[in-house]
Amino acid sequence: MNREMIQTIKRIGIVAVGVFTAVYMCYRVYVTCVDKVQTQAALETQQNDSLTVDGFIVRSEEYVDIPGKNTVVSLFEDGGKVTAGNPIAMTFSSEAQAADYELLTHVRSEMERYKKLASVSPMSNIDTKGLDASIDKAVASLVDCIGSDQLDRTDDSFSMLRSAVVKKQLMVGEAISFGSVLNALSVQEETLSKSISRSGTIMAKHSGFYVGNTDGYESQTKYAEVEQITPAGVNKLFALKPKPVKETCIGRIVTEFNWYIVASVDTKNIEKLKKDAHVRIAFRSTAEEIDGVVAAINVDGSGKAAVVLRCSRVDNVFLNMRREEVEIIFNTVNGFLIPADAVREENGKKGVFILRSNTVSFRQINVLWESDDYILTGGEGNKVKRYDQIITKGKNLYDGKAVA
Repeated sequence: MNREMIQTIKRIGIVAVGVFTAVYMCYRVYVTCVDKVQTQAALETQQNDSLTVDGFIVRSEEYVDIPGKNTVVSLFEDGGKVTAGNPIAMTFSSEAQAADYELLTHVRSEMERYKKLASVSPMSNIDTKGLDASIDKAVASLVDCIGSDQLDRTDDSFSMLRSAVVKKQLMVGEAISFGSVLNALSVQEETLSKSISRSGTIMAKHSGFYVGNTDGYESQTKYAEVEQITPAGVNKLFALKPKPVKETCIGRIVTEFNWYIVASVDTKNIEKLKKDAHVRIAFRSTAEEIDGVVAAINVDGSGKAAVVLRCSRVDNVFLNMRREEVEIIFNTVNGFLIPADAVREENGKKGVFILRSNTVSFRQINVLWESDDYILTGGEGNKVKRYDQIITKGKNLYDGKAVA
């Protein structure tokens, strides 16, 4: 290869590199200059206008004590309503006697269940939808017990499912005899009845709701004075440590239907709280919401307010709560949830840009609720519609701009 040819190849290489560099630089300029936007579809949602606080629950509670160290069998489940002067538990001289009594109770329950099933008669032209719904409900209850690790409730759920299936079989005409089962249960009941000797009965001193456990806070709260509590008093409640409960204590009776949630709240956050106002209350530990009333808002000049909520929902879940993260819900609003960064102001009107057919459009919004990260728009004055592509990121946006 002669020198002239080598020089020609070098010139061609230099030109190629130059062309490549120019094309690359043009590409980078194009990427930098061409408008790129990111969008998010506007979807309807529901949002609580609420305040979240740490709550301490105060009830009127009395311990239930037994004499001596007998083995006890409660006659009520948690949340069961008891009447003063009536039995709430029985005592036995040994654990074996107590176990026999619990077995006797189960046997009698089974006898009653089979007697009811034996009375079911076949029906012509029966609509099985109701029976199928009962079976589905029983299955759902069983799955819920297993999923929530409440294995102590699975026996009841299995029993409910079994009864629902058998009832359907009987009503559609299948022949099922319960004679041998009832006879066996009757013999077992008679044997157990003769062998059991109870040593005593525990009577309820007060009417109310029975709970078979304690947490050591029952005697440390002043139910009668709860509506006068101060922010300092709330702090003292949260500083309490549980006290030891006597070994002879088998549970407690909640003697008043109403119970209270107390919380210390910054005064700047209480503007939506009004005494005697009705609110909805949600708990972090359960998906349920309950109704409540703002019983008191006590301010002491410290920048804090003691908020007292009165509730009246009574069941085994709420009777076992003490310290809970609580959401006080003032209002629930429906609208479109939009990132706060997407909100713009055009000609003195607050709104967002949307992208439709590669064209940017401005849509006015009406803010129903807002946080640091999101706003909820809806109602009168809102122009955003379902599935609008809200522009969440873009440069130099204006109404009518074409985007490549």
